[in-house]
Amino acid sequence: MTPLPDLSVLAEDQEVFFLKATGEIFLDYDSYANRLSYLLCRIFQCEASGKGSLDYFAALESEKAESRVVRERFPDELKGRVLLSVQYMVVGRLDGLVDLVFERFKDRYFGGEKVFVDLGGDKYFARISRVFPPASIRALLPQQPGSSSSVEDYSSLVHKLGIDLNITYEEANKNDDPNEYLYTVQLMDEEHKFEGSFMEVKGEKLSRDRLAFSKSILKRYIKECVQRDPLIASPWIVKPAIANAFGIPQKVSEENEERNRLIREEKLGKRRKNVPEEGAPGAPPKKRKVAGTPGLTPGPGGIKSDDPSRLSSPHPRPPTVPAKPIKYPIEDLDLDPMSIHDGRILRRVNTELPPLPPKPVPSRELPVPKDLFDGFLATWNFLNVFSKPLALTTFSLDDLAGALYHNTLQPRSRLLSEIHACLTNIIATDTSRVLGSTGPKPIEEGVEQDEFDKLLRRGLAYSKRWDRTAKLKYADGRDGWERHMIGALCQRGGPVAMEKSLERILKHLFSAAGARTEEEKTVVENGNGVKEEDGKTASAKGSSPELRNDDVKEEANEEKIEVDEEEKDEIKEDEEEIDELELDGDLPEGVDVAMSEDLEAEAEGIEGDPAEQYLSLPLEDKLEILNYLVTLASGSKVVRAYIDDSETQLTEFRKQRAEVNKERKALIEQKAIMEGKPVAAAKTEVGTTGEGTPGPTSVPLQPSLSATGSSNGHVAAPPPPPSAPTSEADHAPEPAAPAAEEEDELDEEDQLADDSDDAASTVPSESGGATGILSARRMALEEKRLERIALEASRKEELNRAREEARIKSIGRKEENKAKNELEEAMAKNAKKDDFVEREFRRFQGVTRVRPLGKDRFFNRYWWFDGIGGMNLIGVGNGILYGTGRLFIQGPTQEDWNLICGKEGEKEMLERRKREEVDESAILGVNEWAYYEEDDEIEALQGWLNGKGTRELALKNALAKWRSYILAGSRRRQQDMSKPYKPIDARRSSRRNGDEPKHRGYLSYTNKLAKI
Repeated sequence: MTPLPDLSVLAEDQEVFFLKATGEIFLDYDSYANRLSYLLCRIFQCEASGKGSLDYFAALESEKAESRVVRERFPDELKGRVLLSVQYMVVGRLDGLVDLVFERFKDRYFGGEKVFVDLGGDKYFARISRVFPPASIRALLPQQPGSSSSVEDYSSLVHKLGIDLNITYEEANKNDDPNEYLYTVQLMDEEHKFEGSFMEVKGEKLSRDRLAFSKSILKRYIKECVQRDPLIASPWIVKPAIANAFGIPQKVSEENEERNRLIREEKLGKRRKNVPEEGAPGAPPKKRKVAGTPGLTPGPGGIKSDDPSRLSSPHPRPPTVPAKPIKYPIEDLDLDPMSIHDGRILRRVNTELPPLPPKPVPSRELPVPKDLFDGFLATWNFLNVFSKPLALTTFSLDDLAGALYHNTLQPRSRLLSEIHACLTNIIATDTSRVLGSTGPKPIEEGVEQDEFDKLLRRGLAYSKRWDRTAKLKYADGRDGWERHMIGALCQRGGPVAMEKSLERILKHLFSAAGARTEEEKTVVENGNGVKEEDGKTASAKGSSPELRNDDVKEEANEEKIEVDEEEKDEIKEDEEEIDELELDGDLPEGVDVAMSEDLEAEAEGIEGDPAEQYLSLPLEDKLEILNYLVTLASGSKVVRAYIDDSETQLTEFRKQRAEVNKERKALIEQKAIMEGKPVAAAKTEVGTTGEGTPGPTSVPLQPSLSATGSSNGHVAAPPPPPSAPTSEADHAPEPAAPAAEEEDELDEEDQLADDSDDAASTVPSESGGATGILSARRMALEEKRLERIALEASRKEELNRAREEARIKSIGRKEENKAKNELEEAMAKNAKKDDFVEREFRRFQGVTRVRPLGKDRFFNRYWWFDGIGGMNLIGVGNGILYGTGRLFIQGPTQEDWNLICGKEGEKEMLERRKREEVDESAILGVNEWAYYEEDDEIEALQGWLNGKGTRELALKNALAKWRSYILAGSRRRQQDMSKPYKPIDARRSSRRNGDEPKHRGYLSYTNKLAKI
């Protein structure tokens, strides 16, 4: 806000300028106009909604609208109670205060609130008519003698303890439990009409609308209603007007005042540096006296001295406080230049310090003179950033320089005609007319016209109502763009904005062909081999005007440009608008009907060809014409619409960037968890073989009978597969033969027993002893056989278990590898998406304002203009595209230079720059331009930047982020510059001069975005 002037020194009747919107008073109109112009700039932002690119009045209106929405949505029943709870609360940040309030109020409801009731899984809209507190709260209500009302009013006690922020959350819930409250509600329909009877529910069945009560809307409401002093431990105070409206006490109680005082002292105590007293814990140790003569202290080298000056001071020196470590990054100019090296090298003893890294020397070979480069670069940037609304295909900086230096009619510069035609097409059809309409002064009898008015009349006569005719068409080679250019200069504010230079330009354009020098009377080929020596080409005479446009026409016929239905509608609308303008009899300001007739008559008497004369204009005049046309086009409707659309796209890409970052964090956490799994698995596999199967020692060799699951020797076990590994017990040779003999004997005995009849079995045998021995031997052999079968079954079971574990682990490894591959693919997709979002975000962010990549310690600015607005970084087939193909560096502004010189002085700062930039040729002056384009130059620049400084850290990160694109564009540019020029049509190559420069890429320019 502008401070009010001293009204005491003003006269009572003195007129002043009053700005009602801000309440500011100005004594002169210039100050008032400057302030109003500043407030109308689209640089303000709505604090509540975050909308940007607004003027002051629009931002103020947006904030008022958002405030009105908050007040309407926030429940009236909570407003006073919330503000009463935050009154005189000491909380550091507003977010912390909002969290406290939300935690206390989210489960507590009050009478009159509109809530949702959960009945059988469905939610119904209802209104709370009465709140019934628990018995512990009802007991706090004082009994009034003589009260005959059967229904007590507990509204003053409802949640009184629970919403008190001076007590803890646990204590509040213990003394005032919200789950013990009963609420009497009545259902309502969508039109807020009551329906149904009353019902009682508990708080767990109730909920609020998120649009009415949430942390975001609660924060916005509290932020509008409270304020706080900028002091340590200052309490939040409700604004007086709002406190009066809700009856909130504005005088702090003694209890709150004492509590806030203790909090303030506690916070201040943490900031004080208390020195411990002697003998206290933590105090420095006391010096011990030297043994020997009392009163003597050790001198230098341990020699005792009785010098009184060496005696200890009666005032003890305070203990030295260790210096706090520096938290980087800090201000770049406050850094020690040697801090760029590793601190371990600097701490070495008797080691020669390494030299400072030199700053690479930038190239100063600019495409145009350095005094014109600012305007040249701004013009190129506008034409490429707004290429889509201009219907102009992007081109490189070198192409624009070549087109401006072009000075021959054959071959014709297509880029030059396309630029002027696209700009004048927009200027002619745009009705906003940024700088108004201008023209020559009317002719008065007896008054001689000055030279400038005569030139303006000739310009209007030559343009022939350029803004009332159809647009210049691409298929016609944009024939007549010079006429539209002159019309725009003469009728769109040129005589006012370009008063000094326009007269010189028009005088040159309308100078007769015979007034040129002998060097300018060069022979110009007309395309058919016919030469003319008078300095007038065939196109100037009008005999064959199509010869100047043959290249464009042939190319248009070859490409067969197709206009879609949307573009046809746009062309039809433009033609209808032009027809209406032609029917309208209005003429530009300052041009009447008689003057228009004189201009038409004068048009026939113009000598010379402005189209030919334009080519011989000085470079600064060509640039000034383009700069002025760009100024006119920048205020057109299509350009403003493109800016608004870019702001919308920028908002969308902000959301996408947040989503990509969130996804990347989740993937990184998932990768960290996955990488920890093999470590845990390796710990569990200790004692296993290399393949993960148990070793031979893990198989039991002597299992008991009980392990087989049976005692009769019949164990069902499948034979082992041929490929199954066997233990050492399977290869024992000695037990094999006895086992076979025993089995044969048992078979023979079984056969003999089967052949005997039943009767014989009842007769006592005489050989009973032999039969007992045979039975004992058979039992022993059977027991051995059972043990052997049990051993084989156990071994097979162990082998099968090990084989199954190996199979499960193999499947686990496959699944793990598959999950890792999927995670790597997801991270690669995320990185690709992040790269795309970052490129598009930078692209739309640079539409309204181009920002440098960063600044170094001496405020040199580093610019990279590629990939902004209509320019792309990646073309068809992932090919690299470029606009400048270089990293530009611009010296500090005059304000920045004065700022950094104010600390040390200009001479000392220059010496410091020589010392730290090492090479004096690398030092750039104020606003001086240069560039880097080689890989080793940018690498050396990154090595020279000190990441411990705030500016250079940001610049270093930006260079690391975009370095690959910068170098790819630089290499592509160098390849294009080294290619020889090849004309489009080889049949006409014989007419080219042999001394043309190798790089003539601008002559091959094709406007692929041309709509007409």
